[in-house]
Amino acid sequence: MLPGLVDEAAALIAEARDIVDERVRDDAVPSWCDAREWSSWLLSLDDAAVDRCETRSLANEAESLAGAPGSLVGLAGRVRDLLGRIASFPEGSRAGRVRLASPRKADQLARVLEVTAPLVARCRRIVDVGAGRGALASLIASSTGKPVVGIELVEDRVRSAERRAPAEGVTYELRDGVAEGLGLRGDDLAIGLHACGALGDALVEEAARAGADVALITCCVQKVRGESRRPLSAAGTRLGLEFRRDVLGLANLTPREQGVEFSTAEAMRAREARSAVRAALRARGIAVEPGEEMRGLNRRRALRGSRELITEALRVRELPPPTAGELDQAEREASRSFARVRRLSLPRTMLGPVVELAVVLDRASVLQEAGRSVQVLRLFAQEASPRNLLVIGSREPIPGWFV
Repeated sequence: MLPGLVDEAAALIAEARDIVDERVRDDAVPSWCDAREWSSWLLSLDDAAVDRCETRSLANEAESLAGAPGSLVGLAGRVRDLLGRIASFPEGSRAGRVRLASPRKADQLARVLEVTAPLVARCRRIVDVGAGRGALASLIASSTGKPVVGIELVEDRVRSAERRAPAEGVTYELRDGVAEGLGLRGDDLAIGLHACGALGDALVEEAARAGADVALITCCVQKVRGESRRPLSAAGTRLGLEFRRDVLGLANLTPREQGVEFSTAEAMRAREARSAVRAALRARGIAVEPGEEMRGLNRRRALRGSRELITEALRVRELPPPTAGELDQAEREASRSFARVRRLSLPRTMLGPVVELAVVLDRASVLQEAGRSVQVLRLFAQEASPRNLLVIGSREPIPGWFV
């Protein structure tokens, strides 16, 4: 299954490469949109249709939208079919409530414990990569009796994890796993529950070399140390699965009504506020790329509205505060331009999950090329986390889901 799936994902990326590579900007129709003659139709969509596409994905809605261009409907269908080929891990027993974990996090931890049980049973040691504050490491140690090593980059998290660890079985190492390595051995099981970006890449590469088993749930694939992510596998290299950091960021745009932190409607209002900041900066003669308007600001500040955000953005740049007229003009411009951006962005956003899947399949290919039995699954529902793709690789075939 895996080689064919990698080829299919790469073919879809190649067909839509111009779409994923060219961002939609405030005042311009992207060249790929004009070339495919999609612009007029996208810009004609009413607000209700746009809302549905943003919360359910254009891949699922295109066929039902009147007048949708045939080429766009065809692309949407291929995206839907590709993503639909990823099976979900079946429901099974649940671990009990994990102390100090939210219900959402507890569900994730229970699923990880469930899916890794065959690998845990035969390994000598579990390495929790990106251990955070130790919830998973503590659960595994107390549930299995196996020694667990948690590797974490942030010192405050290590100290917090050490305070919560059981008396025996868990140790923590303050380490940059990307730069310093993970110290994996052939009889280890390396688990990465949302090991972000470069750390997830480091995990699969070192596990492939060391002979360790792997269970990695993808997260934040854009967190790479460089301007782009190069493929790790021979298959990914052959198929050209290299992506710029901003393209990788598309993977975070999961369509759903309620996100982990805030709703899609709130996210759209925040994006419009950020558009207003860019408009205010342009009025001051400062042109910035999308995303750069938030330099020096926490992205959550955009939820407070455009006026406060513009004021803060000017302050961090040591510029005079905005006048009332500037704020009014920036909000008017953002309201007009962001309505266009929302519509023109729908095809590109639709491809975000394909980009994420391509990264996951590249990681899985590294393990398969090293002789592992490999499977890619959705481990838990979006309600638990939209970052739910699991790569699991084992030295020996395991009956059932592991092929």
